[in-house]
Amino acid sequence: MRILYLTTAREEERYNSSSSKNNPSNQNFHSRIIKALSLGSSVSVASLVQENTHFSFVKEELEYVEVPTKRTINSVKSYAEEVTRLGGDIIVYDSLNLRIAKASKIVSRKLGIPRIAFLTDSPSNISGAPFYYAPICLSLSRKADGYIHLTDGLNSLFNKSGKPHIGILGIVDSVNIERETTEHPYIYYGGALFEKDGTNDLVDAYIKYSPNYDLIISGHGPSEAYVQKAEKQNERIKYLGQISKDEHLQYVANAELVINPRRRNRELEKVSLPSKMLEYLALSKRIASTNNETLQNLFGESVNWFDSIDTFFGDNLSESGQFKTLLENRAKDKIQALSSPEAVSKLLLDFFKSL
Repeated sequence: MRILYLTTAREEERYNSSSSKNNPSNQNFHSRIIKALSLGSSVSVASLVQENTHFSFVKEELEYVEVPTKRTINSVKSYAEEVTRLGGDIIVYDSLNLRIAKASKIVSRKLGIPRIAFLTDSPSNISGAPFYYAPICLSLSRKADGYIHLTDGLNSLFNKSGKPHIGILGIVDSVNIERETTEHPYIYYGGALFEKDGTNDLVDAYIKYSPNYDLIISGHGPSEAYVQKAEKQNERIKYLGQISKDEHLQYVANAELVINPRRRNRELEKVSLPSKMLEYLALSKRIASTNNETLQNLFGESVNWFDSIDTFFGDNLSESGQFKTLLENRAKDKIQALSSPEAVSKLLLDFFKSL
């Protein structure tokens, strides 16, 4: 079976050297899925990326073909023509990218092969998207031939015809990172920097309670300025900016505590899982996170759950600023069994064969 994978993700070295590193979460997720699928099948990656004002088509061998930028219809047709030349038996595509979703329909029709929509989030959750984005996004994938979804809520949102579908929790790298002794023990958060994701709350709580640990933050987003201002006022707060995946995983593995401060939103939970939690569960010594029903049911005894980051610090720090007894992460074997590249590859390839 030859899989055509339509995405904005790029080969790792190319992405790291790029002038544009938008949406590292999307990059990391789809790169991992691609590597997993390649364990048991042939995968042709057709990446549509934007550098400055030019869209580029990147084939497996990283050969660039520039396509028009201003007129969406032209860039979609150019992309679809290039992808069609690659050929394949099945299409897997990122449902959240409108150009890619449109192109998947053209390629599917020309090659006479099924297309599978990868559902990673609700289009209504995409920050800064225009008002017309969500309905068009849903419409473009209403008649896909199958669906891969991270939550049942996403399948219900997109798959109105009851087409074949399969759910995965996510995917984690099968890596063993040696734990290092750090001179200054630290709390770590790496990810999107948005107020709604709890970035500001984390900074405020840290300043209020003054834990005897450094606070290290990486990533990018609208709350960067908030973090940078706090960094100037508190020498124990360190902002790294956007870092590579390998650097991020090193920080995750060696932190005294990793934290997911996302504000709880029960409606959001139906269609979205915090992907950073899978990395935390795979590598971290201790984890603290806002309550999440799905993850609590699976990993309840391996995470220090809280309603708010403020109350977590208030309840769990001693007078000297040290954490009191916290739960240790004991879920590393379980998360690998559910979400390792090998496990995800087998699950998805069996699903594709069933179609």
